[in-house]
Amino acid sequence: MKFLYIYIRLQILEELIVDFERLDSKLSAEESEIMEFEQRHFDLKLKFQDKIDAIDASRSINVSGQNISIAIPAEQSNTNFRLPKLNILVFSGKFEDWINFKDLFVTAVHSQPSLGNIQKFQYLKGLLSDEPASLIKHIPLSNESYEEAWGKID
Repeated sequence: MKFLYIYIRLQILEELIVDFERLDSKLSAEESEIMEFEQRHFDLKLKFQDKIDAIDASRSINVSGQNISIAIPAEQSNTNFRLPKLNILVFSGKFEDWINFKDLFVTAVHSQPSLGNIQKFQYLKGLLSDEPASLIKHIPLSNESYEEAWGKID
């Protein structure tokens, strides 16, 4: 009787593992979609900020009680120049890839004040695989836990 009970429990456990792996890969795909959406949001935000800056550059000033409109040309380099989108490759733990990954991640994500810690953590989770991903997979996705996760990777 004990053997049958253990055998059945083992089969149930194996089925649960298969379900877990299926859901985990589905979640990874959804995380990728979230990261893509956030990148598009960030790009649009930059475009709108450029437009606001161009409008602010041409404004009225008050000189001796008279309104005088002065057109101040916006910097051409800011409004007409667009850098290509940074592509950060997924880091799998290879030592030789670490410096490139770290430099790109710090520049594009970690040091961006416009991103909240939970967004940074989402990007970090989406850009890790293999051993680095397993180092932080148990850390809950929250605003407070990003620094802990980054500390484990860095």
